[in-house]
Amino acid sequence: MSNKIKRSVVIVICIVAFFFTVLITWRHSNNKDLSKANETKIIDSLKNMKGYETDIELEVLNGRQNLKYSGKQKYLKNIGKEINLGENRIFTYDKDSIHVNDKANMKKYDLPENFDEILNQLGVEKFCEFLDSSSQVVISNKELDNKEYLAIDLLLPGYNKNIYRGIMYIDSESGIPNQYHILDEKGTIRIRCNYKKFLNKEKIENFEIK
Repeated sequence: MSNKIKRSVVIVICIVAFFFTVLITWRHSNNKDLSKANETKIIDSLKNMKGYETDIELEVLNGRQNLKYSGKQKYLKNIGKEINLGENRIFTYDKDSIHVNDKANMKKYDLPENFDEILNQLGVEKFCEFLDSSSQVVISNKELDNKEYLAIDLLLPGYNKNIYRGIMYIDSESGIPNQYHILDEKGTIRIRCNYKKFLNKEKIENFEIK
């Protein structure tokens, strides 16, 4: 093969390699833009949510024993939130107080809003508040049980070494919250909340804070 032909082959290879590199870079950039757009869409949808209903499965991990609870959670913007744990205890939250209905002991009483550091934080609307105010927010894509999720990891307000960070996992396709983990300062999961049958709602029948 002559030197002229060799040079021509090298030039062709270089041109092909150049365009191949440009194509790969463009596709990566385009995918990144689409991922960012989807991320923004999901977060905006959660922030603009007017209400929701969901079943919850709650697990508290304290090192000595694991406590498990199941219940339901309801929320309507400008009205409040209700959390039913089992069949005997109902917590309702308005702007100023926590109202407790302890059916097992046939008692009703009120608590100050800042009394509850855990249950109130399990609300998606509360997490969105933290998303706007947290000093550190990291957003990434994670795979759990062979499914893709948008993971939002943030520092929780105040300083509590046992309730230090919160990570919410949101279904990348549907935009529905799936899990919420609260971790301590060392990164150990202390509270795990699974959302089941999560329904985005503007109205909830027979729901009011009393």
